[in-house]
Order: sequence, then C-alpha cells, then structure tokens
Amino acid sequence: YALAKKGFFGKSLLIATNQRYTLESPEEMSATVVKSGPRRRGSILRDPESLRRNASFVGLMASNNRPNRISRFIYFLNAAIVLCGLAYITAKQKHGAYRCNTITVTFNEDIWEHAITKVGDGKEVSEKLLIYSYFSGIYKESASYGGYPMYVEQNKNDGKPFKNTVGAEIKYCHEISSWVFMHPLITTSTKGEEENECSWLMRSQETLDYDFINVAGESSFDVWTGEITQGSTLIVTCNECSERSDCNYHGTCSTSGFCLCDKNRFGDHCEFELPCESLATEKAGQINDMTRWNPDNPIRLVTGEGGFKLNRVYNRPVYIQRSLSGEPYDLRKYDIRQKITAAPSSAPSSWPTLHPTYQPSPNLNTQPVSNNPPGTIPGLALGATYPPTFPLESDGIWDDDYANTLKEEPVHQQNQYEENVPDFADWDDFFEMPEIHDLTDFMERYAVIIAFTGSRYYGTMISPDSKFDDLFPEDYHAFWDDSFSLQRTFIISDTTYASSPAGVDFFEMRRRINSELNPFVEFSYGPYGVLIPLVNYVGAGFFHCLSNDAAAKSIGYDGFGSSTGASVSPSHHPSISLSPSMSVQPTPFPSSSMAPSADCYHVDVQILYDKSPSDTFWLIFDEMNQTLSVSENYYDENRTPVD
Repeated sequence: YALAKKGFFGKSLLIATNQRYTLESPEEMSATVVKSGPRRRGSILRDPESLRRNASFVGLMASNNRPNRISRFIYFLNAAIVLCGLAYITAKQKHGAYRCNTITVTFNEDIWEHAITKVGDGKEVSEKLLIYSYFSGIYKESASYGGYPMYVEQNKNDGKPFKNTVGAEIKYCHEISSWVFMHPLITTSTKGEEENECSWLMRSQETLDYDFINVAGESSFDVWTGEITQGSTLIVTCNECSERSDCNYHGTCSTSGFCLCDKNRFGDHCEFELPCESLATEKAGQINDMTRWNPDNPIRLVTGEGGFKLNRVYNRPVYIQRSLSGEPYDLRKYDIRQKITAAPSSAPSSWPTLHPTYQPSPNLNTQPVSNNPPGTIPGLALGATYPPTFPLESDGIWDDDYANTLKEEPVHQQNQYEENVPDFADWDDFFEMPEIHDLTDFMERYAVIIAFTGSRYYGTMISPDSKFDDLFPEDYHAFWDDSFSLQRTFIISDTTYASSPAGVDFFEMRRRINSELNPFVEFSYGPYGVLIPLVNYVGAGFFHCLSNDAAAKSIGYDGFGSSTGASVSPSHHPSISLSPSMSVQPTPFPSSSMAPSADCYHVDVQILYDKSPSDTFWLIFDEMNQTLSVSENYYDENRTPVD
C-alpha cells in the first residue's frame, strides 16, 4: 500500500490510495461544493483532478520520467530475487538441507514378548521377542513422507545403509497427527482392520511440529507391547556438528559436518574414552595375593586387522574370552567356586507337591510320594516324573464320597529339605541341566563374546572358531539375528549406556525356560528369566580393566580369531566331565606373610570346594617355613569332618 501510494504501481493505484475520507459537520458539508456524484453521509468525494495535483504535490513517482523508471526496475528486480531465493530455499529444505538428517535414536527397554513379524512375502507371520532398544542406533533421512521428513534405520556396525535387512522407519502419520516409529515387517495385528494407524509401534502426542528432535525432547510416547503402554521416552541427538563443542572438545568438526575424534576417544560426538584392551572379573583375583590380577586367559578387546581398528557393534566395543572348557567359573556368580560332582544333590529331597497322589479311597494323612531320581528336576524332559497325579473325571473317582473328603482340610505338610541342599530358588537350570541347552559336547571347547545390544551387554557362548564378520555381518541386527539366545546367553548386564562393560553390574540368568520348569505351575518370569547379581553389591561392577602390563603377560590377541603369541591352552577351570580327574594338582603353599603368628592358638579352616576329598589335606608352618602341623584327610568315607 505504501509503495502504491508513492506511485510504484501506476496512476490508478496512486489515485485510489491517496483518496482521503473525513467526517465533517452538517455545516461544513453544506459549504462543500461537490462537482459530480452523489453525496455520502460523513464523507466528501473529491474530483480526480484535485487528487492528481495533490499526488504530484507529495512527490510521487507516477510519471514515466527516467528516475522513476529506474526506481521501479530496481524494486521489481529486488522482488524477483527475493522470490527466487525463497523458492530455492524451499526446495533445499524439502531435501533436508537445513535440518539434521542423521540422528541417533536411543529407545527405552520396552518389551513386546510376542511381536508379530512377517515372514517371506508377508503372507505368513511368526512371533519374536521384541526389545525396543534393539532398534537404537543411527537413523538417516532418506525421503519425504506427507511433506515431513522420514528417517530410516542404518546398520549397527558403521552406520551405513543395510544391504539386505529392512530398516525401521520414523515418520509423520497424518491419520493421527503424530510422529510414529514403525517397521514394514512388524505388524500389530494379523487382522487388517485392527492394525494400528500407519502400523505404528510407537507414537508421539498429537503435534504439527516439523522437527522430530524437538518432538522427542518435549513429548512422551505411547508404545505397543501387545497393548498400549504410555509414558515411554526417546533420546534423539543430531550426529552433525558445527563447532568443536559439538564434539565434546575431544575432536574437531570436519567440513562434512561430522566429528573427527582425538586418538583416545570414539563415538559420534567423541563422547567415549577408548576401551581398555583386557578385562578381568571379580573372580580373577587370587585370595592369597590380591595384588595379582593376571589371569592366564584374559577377556580381550576385539580389534580389526593389525589391531588398529576398533570393531564396534551398536557403537560399543566387543570383548571375547577364548579357549574355555567346562563351566566358565570366572564369568559366573561370585560365590560359585566349582561344581560339586558328588552328593549332596542340587535338587531337594522331596519336591513340593500340589496334591498328594490320591487313590480311589483317599487317605488324607498320607505323605506326598516322590518318584524323582536324585538330582533331577520334574518336567524337564529328562525321563523324570513329577510326584502328583491329578485325578480326572475320566478316572471315575470324582464321586460324592471323594468330594466329601475334600471338605476336611488336612494340616499342610510343609516341604522340608535335607541339610545343605539348596532351595529351588537357587537351582541353576542352565549349567546344571546341560542336556536341555545342548551344552554337553559344546562345553568341551568354546569362547564367550560380550557385546552391546542397545541397552545391555550380553555374555554369550559361541563356537571357538567363530569370526567377527560371521557373528556381526554388515546387516547384523540384534532383533532379526536373535542376539538373545535361550541356549547360549548366560550373563547379562544391568541397563546401561556406558562405553564398555567395565564397572557395570552383571547378572546370571536363570528360569528362562518357563514352559519346561514344571508342567503344573505357570511361572511368571519375564523374558530374561530370573536375574541373579554376579556380585552382591550394587554398583560394584563385575568386569575391571587390566593394566597394559598385566595384559602383556598374557597371550596376545590382535583380532577376532588370530592370536599373536603361543597357542592358547584351556583355562584351569574344572572340567564339566561327570567323573573327576584322577590327577590332583596340589594347592600352592601360602606365602610366609600368610602364616599364623607365634601367638596364634586357633586356626579356622573352611574348605569351600574339594575336587578329590580323599586326597586333600593342609599344612601349618611358621615364618621360617618349618612345618608345625600336618592334617589328616579332612573327609572320611562318610564325608564326616575330622580334626
């Protein structure tokens, strides 16, 4: 309007924009001469000629003289440049030029135990354990969906696109006005009409926001776990940098917009210190000399060819312990020393019964009968039978007399156990029942891999000849490749986002085979079963870094599958063999610093484990290594302690 009033758009608009209307009293109106046109109440119509003169008087540019033409040309040129620039910026913005198009998404550990996945061409479905944190990682904007950017999941090794694996998607769903997380091969229902809008697995609150990073920071999410679970959150960060602070001052921002980390750092934002080369567990320390944490076979960092490249999965390092045989005692619960191959049995003497074994004429004073062979667990497909047999209608014993006897409630006979026999809660259904998990032959020689899966580290037994590229190929995904194995994963960390397993609490998993524990009890253990702390102190961690000096004393390892020193020999852990070895290695004498003082008058000796009781004895000697006493064999034939 202001430009038109100055004559930039010709005389017609010049005159139209310079007409003035004023309110005047009747006296003033009667004194006004109107040359043409009807009179309007409260206004004066001025003739066009006077308006032109007035417009010329204020110095407008309606004339076609040279200065005015130049001014109008400059104006329209400027308008054209602005419009062209706006069109260019709009086109670039549509292709993600002015927003972050590579992000890292960290999911909560929400779990859908029976996720429905499409198989093959999608006509068949199967159920899998879906842990949403498996989908944590790098997402890259690859297209536009409904005018909003769409992010597609990248591989878990180096953040490049998957070759064969189908990645998850984060996009805007116009049907529900929300950002959603979905996967083309995961459906929420086998019935099409019951499918979630846009097949969402997670959805934000309703929003029109164009920036997903803002939405994730300000909104909670609903997550599908077989039903809608509210209150989940996402952590979304941009992987691109513009200044050194974006690299946590531990690297520089490259011209391509990504951090180049210092040599002792790694991560998308150089947020992690390089992991230590070797780990040891709490059980690696020797009680007679706690200054020595130098295991013969340490847990080594997996590196690439030449030992210079850090092999990562889910942006975390991978560790391996090779040449194991028998139970991995260094990786088990802290108070587990060795397996006792003789009695007492690990099973209770009388398993709890839901009902006695009834006869047609029941005697309610009858004690429960157990037919279990020693050391077996009912219902584990090992030929064992569970004591109670439930009367069925087809048995012909559900008569009135039997019903009447049920009215008399007997005194409950509490389950009692023999001395020193563990309760069912302490029973290990993994290593003590190797047949179920196909471990009998496997444990003769194997390795253990410790790798991150999005929110936890898993400790999994693998073949001793496995290669890194075989276990973690370019298209590796913790969900689609079943990283959590009921038959091989035996330890698991607490939920963590630490850069390595060092200092993180770990648990031993039991009861992960609910359906086979007992045919008469419906156990309610979660997908991880029962998690038993490996160390009974929260925050103490289980793995600790070995110094380079200690690591150097062990056999070198420069990658996944090659060693740089002598051949690795099996560790000194006891064998899983059912018969103990006949060759007994004598226990090293304690150092003189551990010898009792001259004033000592009582020594309390606790034998926590003995592999061959008949050959075990101890000596007591003074600081001069002079023998003061030699014990007898401390177990007789009946396993009764003697002096």
